[in-house]
Amino acid sequence: MARSTVYIGVTLGRFVTIGACPCFGALLAVIEREGDGYVAICPEFDIASQGNTVEEAQSNLTEALTLFFETAAPSEIDRRRG
Repeated sequence: MARSTVYIGVTLGRFVTIGACPCFGALLAVIEREGDGYVAICPEFDIASQGNTVEEAQSNLTEALTLFFETAAPSEIDRRRG
């Protein structure tokens, strides 16, 4: 199984920083091919998503992270952050 680590918002296998979360800066995404699609995981916050393409998986993960930061209690964010 191919595995690449990327920062959210870029193509598979490249490293850049973007402001995915203004309070934490760039967040790491690990994107793996799984079956006919891709799974994207943000290990810092243990949040995952999936998509049919790398771009879709990244976009869906960004959306999941955005929703998490908009709705999670500060104590939950701190707990997951370690």
